[in-house]
Amino acid sequence: MINEQSSSFYVATVKDENGIFIPAADLLTLTMTLFLRDTSTNAVINGRTNVDITSKVNSSGVLTLEFTPDDNAIIDSALTKEWRECEFTFTFGSPVKTGVHRIQFAVVNLVKKV
Repeated sequence: MINEQSSSFYVATVKDENGIFIPAADLLTLTMTLFLRDTSTNAVINGRTNVDITSKVNSSGVLTLEFTPDDNAIIDSALTKEWRECEFTFTFGSPVKTGVHRIQFAVVNLVKKV
């Protein structure tokens, strides 16, 4: 869980279907979309729709992504926590292959927690 209005980091290795890391030079695209989970609208958070994050991957395929305080802001103040979902979509190789990966995390409403 992440405290509201806090910076947080996500670190992962981008891999192909065989579990082999994909270095930055071999990625054609890598985008992310951040949205609320468990809502009928899947509202996008902080305008983070199809954001190009290819530059966040190093030569060993390690992705380091910072979520800003605005990414971790509470939208519905009546909730004690809100769930986020981040979808990563990437293309690589020849012929071109596509991968999709999703993560979920909770943001804690510090005012409601007290």
